[in-house]
Amino acid sequence: MPAIPGLKGLEDAELKPFLRRYFSDAPGILRVGLHLSTWVFLLTPLFTVYLPIPAFFLRGSLLERHAQKSAGHPWYLIRSATMTIKMVGGLCWGADPAVRETLGVAPYPPDPGTWREGA
Repeated sequence: MPAIPGLKGLEDAELKPFLRRYFSDAPGILRVGLHLSTWVFLLTPLFTVYLPIPAFFLRGSLLERHAQKSAGHPWYLIRSATMTIKMVGGLCWGADPAVRETLGVAPYPPDPGTWREGA
């Protein structure tokens, strides 16, 4: 979710607090899935941009090309790992009040923290 004129991108969102909440509230399988997906994304530039380096060393258009090729890669593992990362990023981006306002959607009310009471 890159920024475009008039709409902030994921890089402008409150990602750290969101991930703290995600990892404390999400079921174990979702936490493990996000961790494994991140590792797959980090370790697969060899199969997308043909460089034997981790993705955190990629910059600019090379990182963008890795992300694009990962999302459409013929190997399901790489493609689904990228989708998992995009899904969690989209949850963070879509919950941002500024993004919701720009899109004409009402902001979420404060979380009452009651979802665990029924468990």
